[in-house]
Amino acid sequence: MAAEVTLDGSIPFLTQAILLFTSIWTIIDFLRNRGRERAAIAAMFSSLGITTLVDWSGALGLQSPWSSNLAVAAVLAHPLLMLLVVHHFRRVPIWVLAIAASGWGVSVVLLLAAGGPDQALLSSTAALAIIAPFAFGETYAACALVAGAVKSRGIAHRRLAFAAVGTGLLALIIILAGVDALLRSASRLPAAATDMVALFCISAFYLGFSPPKWLRRLWLQAEIARFTVEQGASGNAMERAAVTTEILAETARSLVSGRQAWVALAPPPHWRLHGRTRTGAHTDTVPDGAEAKTLASLLEAEGSSRLIATGHLPPNGSELLAPRGTQHLLAIPLRSQTRAWGVALVTLERPPLFLGETLQVLETLAAQASIAYEVEAAETEIKAANKELEAFAYSVSHDLRAPLRAMGGFARILLDDHGRTLPAEARHHVDIIVDSSREMGQMVDDLLRFSRLGKQDLNLEDVDVEALAKSVSLEATAGQEARNIDFRIGKVPSCRADRALLKQVLANLLGNAVKYTRDRQRAQVELGWTDADGGAYYVKDNGVGFDMKHAGNLFGVFQRLHRAEDYEGTGVGLAIVQRIVLRHQGRIWADAEPDQGATFHFTIHGGPT
Repeated sequence: MAAEVTLDGSIPFLTQAILLFTSIWTIIDFLRNRGRERAAIAAMFSSLGITTLVDWSGALGLQSPWSSNLAVAAVLAHPLLMLLVVHHFRRVPIWVLAIAASGWGVSVVLLLAAGGPDQALLSSTAALAIIAPFAFGETYAACALVAGAVKSRGIAHRRLAFAAVGTGLLALIIILAGVDALLRSASRLPAAATDMVALFCISAFYLGFSPPKWLRRLWLQAEIARFTVEQGASGNAMERAAVTTEILAETARSLVSGRQAWVALAPPPHWRLHGRTRTGAHTDTVPDGAEAKTLASLLEAEGSSRLIATGHLPPNGSELLAPRGTQHLLAIPLRSQTRAWGVALVTLERPPLFLGETLQVLETLAAQASIAYEVEAAETEIKAANKELEAFAYSVSHDLRAPLRAMGGFARILLDDHGRTLPAEARHHVDIIVDSSREMGQMVDDLLRFSRLGKQDLNLEDVDVEALAKSVSLEATAGQEARNIDFRIGKVPSCRADRALLKQVLANLLGNAVKYTRDRQRAQVELGWTDADGGAYYVKDNGVGFDMKHAGNLFGVFQRLHRAEDYEGTGVGLAIVQRIVLRHQGRIWADAEPDQGATFHFTIHGGPT
């Protein structure tokens, strides 16, 4: 029985403690940040919190004769104050405010006429006259908060939902009090039920209007995670940037229940508007003029996001950005470390209730979007540079072939026709010209092959890698019959790839393995498959190997890790291999030690099959 008494007493105490804490915190928040909406929230909570101060001061014997009347008058003002809070983000009709205000005045007069808040002195009619406008105001506010929660998303949705629950429960408490007043001669409603409803009511108010920082951070992380997941649904960087723009516009509009949202991307050559309204998405272009200057001024303005009254926009600069019926414009710059990308704009009939938190969310999402734009720009620049490089390589290599052929051809004619009469030193010099032109011609051919890889379409098919490797191994060992080469081709899975290009990969890797094991009495070359690193093909040899500190140069064009006098080649083969592997969305890497051999691993996106 004692436990029941303690529990019954703890619920009202906990309710009062949460209420008092929230009231004090909202006042502190208003003093720190100012703002009319924060003042309205602080006043709304204070109207309830003052009852806790009165009750606790009474328990300490400090209650004055007028304190009870003041507390009740403050509580009765709650519906009016709640409607004023709602009025900041959703227009409340003047007649609703009038009913709440007149209801509060009549209620205070009735209580004073009855001599105080003691219900025993009030008739049932008087009690209903007090309760009815109170319940009406709270119910209207709850419905408005529910409508706001339905139209918004993210943190604003959660906070408005909790606020709606708290307001609805408070209306329920008042309705229960009215029922209690009518049942004076019958069984009264249990106090425990009312206490529990009051606890849930104040807790919902706390989570809606003054949630703890850790909960706000959790909600913010959830919003960022959702935004990132939707971003990642697209493929390449250009698609991600386009999807990011659409998601950002829709998120910005729904976070604040705006009429429309624009993501205005900066020139060149003109501002591009990607919009989102309640009916769908659309795009537009802003020609040079007042509206373009307005966008430029919003982007260049110091500071971060801000709420702008449309009346403060430059003349003739708001027809498209803020159409009729729009009272406010929410502007969020899109900036990264390298440049300014544009501005996210949301048109509002009324400012959002939780403006500071909404701006924090939008600024975070704008930073995420700016990263996507930066990646898209970098990828576009890389593609353009690669195209220029491929065109340059093709042009240079193609233009060099004719003079090289002429150089080598005339040198051979000189040897054939006048070789016997030339001095030995002169013949040696001509031999060097012939050999160098031949080597240069091979380099030009390899460079042409490398440049063409970027233009060649992939003809994907199922390839039996094991059979293809056996065929390539016969070509790689042709003319090497005098050598002792242990060629091992293991059981490797097939893959989906371009057969001709994959053959080039195997030909280069197996050919290099044969070449760099020529000094071994018993050369060992192996092609196999490993399940490590998610699965990869490998070519392993026991040749000369190389120092891994030079591995960064391994796949560069004309890069060699060994002297040309020791091992023939142009230094393009591994660059071609890497280009082919990358075109198959795979990767290639090597492990080696000097004089201990080398192992090359590569993957193919389409395999194994």
